[in-house]
Amino acid sequence: MSEEDPTVSHLSEDDYTNPAFAGAYRKGALARRDGKGKAACPYDRDQYGRQGVTFARAFWKRWMEGWEAEDRLIRNSDAEVRDGV
Repeated sequence: MSEEDPTVSHLSEDDYTNPAFAGAYRKGALARRDGKGKAACPYDRDQYGRQGVTFARAFWKRWMEGWEAEDRLIRNSDAEVRDGV
């Protein structure tokens, strides 16, 4: 589905001024839209580099935020269909 409609309407330009974080959010949302679980996140939550903590956790967090936001939309729309709204 992400191939046909790669837009994520709940991602606001003001949410993430860093385009890389916005990209991680978008990838998480599209993964959920494609039916992938949270385990599909490509970012390591606890990754350490040679200099200590890396930005991996920040990317992990943004990816998860996108996944969870899309999940809420999907669950809400499923409930509306089920309830006949």
